[in-house]
Amino acid sequence: MGYYSDKLSADRLKGVYEIASPRLEQYLHCEIEFVGSRLDSSSRVLELGCGYGRVIKLLSDSCREITGVDSSVDSMMMAAEYLSGFPNVSLYAMDASKLALRDGCFDVVVCIQNGISAFHVDPVLLLS
Repeated sequence: MGYYSDKLSADRLKGVYEIASPRLEQYLHCEIEFVGSRLDSSSRVLELGCGYGRVIKLLSDSCREITGVDSSVDSMMMAAEYLSGFPNVSLYAMDASKLALRDGCFDVVVCIQNGISAFHVDPVLLLS
């Protein structure tokens, strides 16, 4: 399926964040805080490449609903457990470049700490 599905998903992905240096942790926290500060309680958010749900967990209190998609089924299974107590979260295993979701149902689309280049498609088309 691809690098993120085969090599860097679920527990392996979580392990990468667990060994991050303090400086990198600070950067990651600031990025999430920046996005969260621009959401409001009515926002419907889509996160592309959500992995095991680390960012969703941190943004869920800042919005009405948040949907995560990831191509890794293993990551989605881990995310379902990790986010089980969050009623405003929906998760879908799918390719972010070929979304099977209705147009116009999100106010905000984010791709945090997962370079848009990882999707190997035109970034403007991906986000539109």
